[in-house]
Amino acid sequence: MGHDSRPGNWYLATRPDPATLAALPARVCDEAGVQPVLATPLHGIEAVRRSGADADYLFLIDHGGAGAQVPAEGVELLTGPGG
Repeated sequence: MGHDSRPGNWYLATRPDPATLAALPARVCDEAGVQPVLATPLHGIEAVRRSGADADYLFLIDHGGAGAQVPAEGVELLTGPGG
């Protein structure tokens, strides 16, 4: 396991033990500067932020069907202001 000659590229030349494999995504994300969208991840909730020239958009998808309360500021695009 290691880097190749290009910054940000990783390769795995073997099957690592479970602890090493579990730690790898966090290390790769940390080195790439990837940060979570939500400060506290919510089980079953996918959170994606897209940034445009004039605005940022936060998409929340409930894959578990249980619902969740997520603090956010802005306009709810499906129902509009005050939605």
